[in-house]
Amino acid sequence: MEKRNGVLKPYEGTTLRMVTGYTEDSEYLVSGLLPKLEAETGIELMVEQVPHDDLYRKQIMDVNGAQVYDIVNPCAEWFHQYENFTVPLNSYMGKEGYPDPQIDDIISRVWKVWNPTKDVYWFPYQPDSRVFYYRKDLLQEAGLTPPKNWDELKMAVTKLHKKGTRYGFGFPGKKSDFMNLAWIPILFSAGGDIFDENLRPTLNSQAGVDSLEFLLQLLKYGPPDASQFGKLDHYQAAKEGRVAIGIEASGISQALESPDSKVKGKIGIDIFPVRSKDVQRPYTAIMGGWSLGVTSYSKHIDAAAWVVFWLTSKDIVTDWQIHGRAHASRFSMVKNTELLKVNPHIPTIVKNFAGTKLFFDGSEGNLLEQALMDPLFRAISGEMGAKEALDRAADEFESILDQAGYYTK
Repeated sequence: MEKRNGVLKPYEGTTLRMVTGYTEDSEYLVSGLLPKLEAETGIELMVEQVPHDDLYRKQIMDVNGAQVYDIVNPCAEWFHQYENFTVPLNSYMGKEGYPDPQIDDIISRVWKVWNPTKDVYWFPYQPDSRVFYYRKDLLQEAGLTPPKNWDELKMAVTKLHKKGTRYGFGFPGKKSDFMNLAWIPILFSAGGDIFDENLRPTLNSQAGVDSLEFLLQLLKYGPPDASQFGKLDHYQAAKEGRVAIGIEASGISQALESPDSKVKGKIGIDIFPVRSKDVQRPYTAIMGGWSLGVTSYSKHIDAAAWVVFWLTSKDIVTDWQIHGRAHASRFSMVKNTELLKVNPHIPTIVKNFAGTKLFFDGSEGNLLEQALMDPLFRAISGEMGAKEALDRAADEFESILDQAGYYTK
């Protein structure tokens, strides 16, 4: 062991490897945090940044191939599957010399979703959900209040739509998981759910069909190429003031408040309006986001665990969010003035987390998302009706879960 600046550095000279999706977060990780990590610890963390669509494949290929990564970066749909090749980190929590993870400061619902058992595999650093956003100024000019139910929403979308100039409603209709996760809060707002208590799919219930038909009605006031309108298209259009009301990943809130946004200070954020006041909404949205864990095949598990704790520690992860996509993973962030300057909607988003759930609480989550993607996209693109699309998705869900043995346990 060597000392640096008089401080003992037990992992001096250790090189670790990590893979992550290329985002604003990974940019600051490389430019702002890695130099600080190496200066403080002597650890060199080599981060490979890949496009989001390649990240899952890249990590799975590593497991079955070279096994070079020490730290992995799953999203919420993948982490159960990733537990097959990662290690619990319980034994390092409270261990002398390790950063204090301050678990009590991590948003309770977020921690419980990622770590539902006594084994701690994951340290979430950037959770997200889906939010309903609206232009406060346009509603006020039209003599409307923020919509609380479907009727009010339909009225507002219709009234604020200006053909060729502004979309009344924005939605990421391009075939992707963003499309899936943006529709599900509408399903919940109709009183529907994805599964029943026996894990039989219920997304094709009457509430499910009603919710998809309602989405299709709203998309008449969306972009004409709704089926090709992806997340980034949505972000840009909303920032330019070309969307009055929409539903999207919670990260859009920061984009709408960015210095180059034409609607900065004019945005309201909430959960999606309920169908009617008598509807019992089971959840508000799906919880997504990202966390860090350590591979079981790492040759430096001790050092990798130290780095995971450090990267997700209160001060470091707050700095990361201020310079990244401004999500909150900790209660303390809700009162952090510097972070709130970047995204004043953080308290509302954190409050929304209390009503979120996973898409599927098992390793089949990614398969199930893929099974929903095609029929839902076909409904949005006009190739299928709502009932046909959701029946097809439900049949595929049952097939996947039956093959996995869920109905014989």
